[in-house]
Amino acid sequence: MFCQSICFSVACGHRRCCFSGRSSKPLREILLSVDNKILTEQQVEEFTEDSLLYLNDVKSSLEKKTEKSFCYFFSGSVVERFGIPLMISMQRGGCGTSSCRIGALNTDLDIMFFTLEDKASLSGEESILVEPFIDESDGFTGYAKLTHLTPDIAGEVLVISSKRARVITRNAVENTRVFNFPGHAPYFGMCEDTPRVFLNSKGPTMKLRIGNFFEADITPCVYCSEWPTMSDWDSRPRYWPSVGEAHRIMSLGCHLVPKPAPSDNDKASWRFSFSLAEVELSKLVPDTARKCFLALKIIFKDHLQPVVSKITSYHMKTIFFNTLEKFPVGFWMENNIEECFRTLLAELHDALLSINCPHHWFSYINLFQTEESRIKPKRLHLLAKKVQRILNDPAPFIFDDGCCCLSPCCFRAPHYNFTRRTRDQFLAEFDEVILVADGQVVLESEDAVSPGNYHCQSSVTSRLISDAQLSPSSTSSSSSGSRDQPTGEHVASCLTNNSGQESSSCPEDDALEDCLPILVSSPLPQNKVA
Repeated sequence: MFCQSICFSVACGHRRCCFSGRSSKPLREILLSVDNKILTEQQVEEFTEDSLLYLNDVKSSLEKKTEKSFCYFFSGSVVERFGIPLMISMQRGGCGTSSCRIGALNTDLDIMFFTLEDKASLSGEESILVEPFIDESDGFTGYAKLTHLTPDIAGEVLVISSKRARVITRNAVENTRVFNFPGHAPYFGMCEDTPRVFLNSKGPTMKLRIGNFFEADITPCVYCSEWPTMSDWDSRPRYWPSVGEAHRIMSLGCHLVPKPAPSDNDKASWRFSFSLAEVELSKLVPDTARKCFLALKIIFKDHLQPVVSKITSYHMKTIFFNTLEKFPVGFWMENNIEECFRTLLAELHDALLSINCPHHWFSYINLFQTEESRIKPKRLHLLAKKVQRILNDPAPFIFDDGCCCLSPCCFRAPHYNFTRRTRDQFLAEFDEVILVADGQVVLESEDAVSPGNYHCQSSVTSRLISDAQLSPSSTSSSSSGSRDQPTGEHVASCLTNNSGQESSSCPEDDALEDCLPILVSSPLPQNKVA
């Protein structure tokens, strides 16, 4: 019997050159083994410790340039265990060259540098004041203005420019002198090869590569010791994480990176970053959920991003974290990993179809429609159709054998039709209760969190922030200091009622006026850019 086999190239970069649409493995087997090459927690710790040698020169250069002491922490997919370090995939050749085969899960090591000598806060307790940057049309979109509370010699308040911070950091990294890197062994009497430093800057992040020893993304930032009062993460009903873990993560504060808002003509504003919080949150992800997300990243890199380049891996991680909040922790079990993965795909499909990807830390911000990365609805609907096709048979989109032949070994693995569970079905099977950060239990009758339904309060929140910016009474009350600072829970109570719906009025007559100063402080006159 004659059997003809047609073979295809397996990969081209991290994209597949040819897609056969066939997988010899069933979906469950693929999902259970998708994290085989992901580093364990101990391996991540060893990997980051080995990287310290390569970072000492960068740290010394920054300190010499700014005359301040710097600290750093590791962030991103490597330490979150959502990806494979690219450096591990790079194989040294005999002549010092590298042969690298990049996979969908390969990623760079991310490091964020900051100095503890210049801390920021929203309350004014630190040396730098953080004030939300308000866009005239979109309101608050996750950016802030930083100002030194100590005036300069001329008595003027200095605005800390994100543009200038990027220039200083870039110059420092570019002038890094390599002391700690081992040179190559001499070949045939040739001189020792000194590692070359390559730097590519894009936005707030600088991609640093030194020879074939080290490659990482370096981002300067400012540490904010307080949790942003504009964030609704602390008051949002959720199944995950626990109340204690939520409080611990919030106590870590946040950071601001030198990425100006698109509407900021001065290019001096900074963007809020929750990289440290996301690292801590990733440690709490159930193993089954982690495997589902890794499979989703493979589909994203190989089949979605090539179609719409504006969609990013951060969109995927945001949808993943939002999904974990909405489903009981007991749902993410290995015995139903196929349903878990299809549920995650369905959540992605819903987000694309509704053109709504709520920011995980500011859920009233739609990441699909920000000024920085606005994606056309037509393109998102195109991806939604593709995800719907993937839902019918996800296996070959994660693991494609790379061949299409007539032999039984390459027949399609059987799959089943997927039907999402209803909210009542989840409540009947799982005994977990929905909590918010203050420990309050949300009763079943309160429609706070349900699969396929994510409350987004963009309109009312943007209205409140815009009113705070424009209202003379609010700015005068905030500057006078006669009123007590409202809490985050008070702001949340003004935005929503007990059922999670938008409230037309606050519980108290003066509650709205009390809420506004915390969203935006009074503008400082005659600021000078530093």
